[in-house]
Amino acid sequence: MKINKIFLNIILFFSVISTSAFCKTTQHQWYNHKTFILDHNNDNNSFPLPQEVENISWAYHSLLNTSNLFDTTNLKNTKYIAKEFDKLGAKEIVIETEDGIKSYASYFDRGNENIIIVGPGFTNVKEKMAPFIHMFWDKNYDFLIFNYRGHGKNPIKKSRLNPKNWKPQPLVSLFKHLIDDVDFSQVRLGKEEEKDIFAAVDFARNTKNYKKVIGLGICYSSLVFAKAQSIREIQNKPLFSHLILDGCWHSLDAFREKLKEDLSLVFNPQRGGAPQYIKDLCKQAWFIKILQGTIEYLTTIKVEGLHVTEYLRKISIPKLFFYGKDDLTIERDQFEEIWKAAKSPKIGIITSNEHVWNHLKQKELFKTICELFIETESIEETLSTLKSPNVVDKFIHSQIRNKSKIASTQNIRRSRRQK
Repeated sequence: MKINKIFLNIILFFSVISTSAFCKTTQHQWYNHKTFILDHNNDNNSFPLPQEVENISWAYHSLLNTSNLFDTTNLKNTKYIAKEFDKLGAKEIVIETEDGIKSYASYFDRGNENIIIVGPGFTNVKEKMAPFIHMFWDKNYDFLIFNYRGHGKNPIKKSRLNPKNWKPQPLVSLFKHLIDDVDFSQVRLGKEEEKDIFAAVDFARNTKNYKKVIGLGICYSSLVFAKAQSIREIQNKPLFSHLILDGCWHSLDAFREKLKEDLSLVFNPQRGGAPQYIKDLCKQAWFIKILQGTIEYLTTIKVEGLHVTEYLRKISIPKLFFYGKDDLTIERDQFEEIWKAAKSPKIGIITSNEHVWNHLKQKELFKTICELFIETESIEETLSTLKSPNVVDKFIHSQIRNKSKIASTQNIRRSRRQK
């Protein structure tokens, strides 16, 4: 009897080891292709995207390359982008949260029955999200892009704690790229920003009876969008019908630890590149304590917690994840944990791009996949379509057949001429 028990334990041990090794091997395959598609039901059914699908996407959507809103040089000029928004018919509105915070949003009413609400990355203003306006111009989507509290031009008086007025040296030199766009005394590092999302979505739903409300979260926004959706689902109140999450943050804890490796990831999450003396400083406990203490003093928020996995386990709506295998900000094992935690229905797209550059480097494919995700009846249909270039071709053709593609082309070219 004792021998049998020992024998069973040995079998169980090797079963666990072999299963673990198999999972590691399977996940390793995710990163061996240019673009890889994750199946929500079974990782073993995941597959590399046929190159022809990307070629077809480019053939249909290559016009995006003529858009000045995809020019990263222009995206740095918020005044220029604001003028472009005005040309495209944007309404600059003020949204107010339940705790009395006011911020600006750009609303594009194109007379459609669906709307995409875009949340910027951390320290980014809404104008940085301009490429999405032209990306989906020929589709049946209205658009709303908003600033988070403390970001960009906001209809609130600057706090006395604003770094413009309070400049501890030498920390101000490290945050010099953020000072013009961020009032850290208003920022809550995701602890209260779900209220900003509630205000934006409530504005959209109160303005029009939209059939679909799609949340498109970039970087930090992915985490906060997930938090907001999980809260509303628990409350049984409508928020989003679909979520698109690109470069989703894992947690404040993970972000804090990543900054210890390269502080410049705050300013340049694609490349990083802090000077060596800064990296050496970040290895010193006393410096990290001062840095973290400064941020927490400015924001009155602890830089800890806020794990997106906690929220993804509670979200039942369809979710589309984008992750670049060359992402310096989000580690691969962090994405794998995020993917595992997310409830079905879900679909994952692993690209060869840097952090949240999917909509810039593979804009045509990004557009195709997002539209498939939104317009098809199920994740299963989205996955089966992506396996077949011919079906993708028919889908895109059917989507544009009854649309005014000529009008869309004229809008983009007109904006280009007025540059």
